[in-house]
Amino acid sequence: MFVGDTEYTDKLPEEWRADTPDAALVVCADETEAGDVVETCRYRDHEGRIGSVRFNKLAVRVKAYALRTGRLVTDRTVQIGGESCPGTLGYFGALPSRTAVTPSDADVRDAFGPVVGR
Repeated sequence: MFVGDTEYTDKLPEEWRADTPDAALVVCADETEAGDVVETCRYRDHEGRIGSVRFNKLAVRVKAYALRTGRLVTDRTVQIGGESCPGTLGYFGALPSRTAVTPSDADVRDAFGPVVGR
């Protein structure tokens, strides 16, 4: 059972999810933050100037509890990888100095797999 920010946990496989008391594990997910830098790429802004943009993994702090005992079994930050340095970067205002990678469903599964024991 996943509780909290579901922006990425909603992308996990159905067999990992439970909405009933049959669940064995409750995973609480915090808001997403910037994780490790994956790659830095150069882009030309709207005025023709070249600037660098750092692409970061997505970091999510999770706490997992055994439902039967209430015991904390995991307290860690997972980092979600993904695609970086697209050919075109969309943004508003000034060219950002950093932005997040774009994760696939498989990237999300890979990051949360160790938490749910898969």
